[in-house]
Amino acid sequence: MNEGFLILLADDRAESRDTLRYLLEQLSFEVLEAADGNEAIGVAETDDPDLILVSADLPELDGLE
Repeated sequence: MNEGFLILLADDRAESRDTLRYLLEQLSFEVLEAADGNEAIGVAETDDPDLILVSADLPELDGLE
């Protein structure tokens, strides 16, 4: 059902990304990861995710920016 739906997780905490990745993959979502805001922008431009889940307190470029 969720196959082919691509989600980008942007969080500087690897543990948070790991947990969310596990949960989303159990629901058959495809998951990409980024550790900061700048990386998230690059991944989003390259892979065109359907949804971006972003932490509000990322280093350098935060989720609100």
